[in-house]
Amino acid sequence: MTSKSLVFLSVVLLVAAGCGGGSSPTPAPRVVSVSVSPTAANVHVTNTKQFTATVQNTMNTSVTWSVSGRGCTGIACGSITSSGLYTAPTAVPSPDSVTVTATTVVDPSKSDTATVSLLAAVIITVSPASPKVTMGATQQFTANVQNAIDSTVSWSVSGAGCSGSTCGTITSGGLYTPPRVVPSPPSVTITATSVEDIAKSDAADATLVSSVAIKSWPNPTQAASLSFLRLAHASVSQ
Repeated sequence: MTSKSLVFLSVVLLVAAGCGGGSSPTPAPRVVSVSVSPTAANVHVTNTKQFTATVQNTMNTSVTWSVSGRGCTGIACGSITSSGLYTAPTAVPSPDSVTVTATTVVDPSKSDTATVSLLAAVIITVSPASPKVTMGATQQFTANVQNAIDSTVSWSVSGAGCSGSTCGTITSGGLYTPPRVVPSPPSVTITATSVEDIAKSDAADATLVSSVAIKSWPNPTQAASLSFLRLAHASVSQ
């Protein structure tokens, strides 16, 4: 073998060694994951709840949504849109919970779930229902709230013949104070709205009564009769 051949062979070996020694190992594929938020929710019948799904380690972040339950099937469990908006059924199943699932499109073996506890419709009853409120006084109203985890209500007052403070005011505790002037018509509506479900409310109709007593004076005929009686009484007395 000539010296030129030896030099060529050495260069080839060096190049081959350089290519092999500098290569890096192939990275392990990243595992797709998905998480649903919120992980748990309380939803009243026919109400809605928005869920979101966060997909990681993939360019395709699409998911498919589904809902199921041990005590229901199909629409009896509620429904959910492709964007994760869940609508509760019209009746509470037994057991009263369903599972909302988000499954990744890129890898159907990856999914996450949320638990939904279904509640009956909120019922509110305001009392007294139709009181007469004397101007200058106050009236306490109460709201009985059923089927709500949070029984808090927000109070408001309105009327056909008034607006704002001219209808009076009501505290967060339901204490109503009439306005300074009786509106026309002389009635207002007191409304209690559920904080947990603002679609649920009840109202009372209050009639405002002036605190000034109006004296009933006799008409001219009655006045003449009274005068005659007074004169007759005076004559007899003499």
